[in-house]
Amino acid sequence: MYTLQQFFLSSTDSYEFEVPRECHLIKKMSGLTPEGCLYVEIDPPIIGQNYGLGDKDIDKVILVKRLENISINPINEWPAYVHIARPLQNFNEHKVITSDDIQMIAWGELYPTYDRALAKK
Repeated sequence: MYTLQQFFLSSTDSYEFEVPRECHLIKKMSGLTPEGCLYVEIDPPIIGQNYGLGDKDIDKVILVKRLENISINPINEWPAYVHIARPLQNFNEHKVITSDDIQMIAWGELYPTYDRALAKK
């Protein structure tokens, strides 16, 4: 099992996430699934204009496991398949999240290194 504080997000299903993004774990949160989800800061940010945010980019996302047989809390194998969600509020003070608190925006995969995320393996 892996308990990294830094990993990389990419996607074979979404052009927006085709280029890997560095993720830094802010915190693990309860809710959405029995094991919870991850609140992470991403770099580079997502262009917010595509989501009606004007010039405000999205630099934090919620990651929720996509497949039943994997774990992202902690990550038990790479790549780890996830739903990528946009937070609809600031989660710095919250510990429990519900589906009303987020907007799902894409499917993605987590990788341990930039090179593996770029190669998608």
